[in-house]
Amino acid sequence: MPDTKDWIELAKIAQSDFHSRRSVEWKLAFGFWTGIGILTSVFFTRPLPHPLWLEVALALAYVGILFIVIRCWQIPLHTAHAGDRQWKHYYQAMARGEIASPPTEPYKWSKSNKYWCVGQCVFSAILLLISWVAITQIAPR
Repeated sequence: MPDTKDWIELAKIAQSDFHSRRSVEWKLAFGFWTGIGILTSVFFTRPLPHPLWLEVALALAYVGILFIVIRCWQIPLHTAHAGDRQWKHYYQAMARGEIASPPTEPYKWSKSNKYWCVGQCVFSAILLLISWVAITQIAPR
């Protein structure tokens, strides 16, 4: 049976995993949001034709991108955050000598996981909508 120091070390590792993932999360988010801005700016640097099919295709692409962001990035990311938090609490309980059962998948999201995920998804959706409006309604043709 591991001793207290081992449990504390495992809790530190779980916390470290969370912080490492959070730093990557911000880099991905800012890269994604910058990419939206760069794509939008292309339509403002020189007049490009805006046929109706382009507007529809862009709208469909943006909806698809948002779906991928939510399903393949945000949900798995916050599930991993929740798992690290639950494992950290388990390891801390074991270090204190409490009887605890290890967390099981699927990991339960905390309120902060839910709010953070919704906030990032809504912000991304707003940026995509602003980009679509800027390209289809404001950009020179």
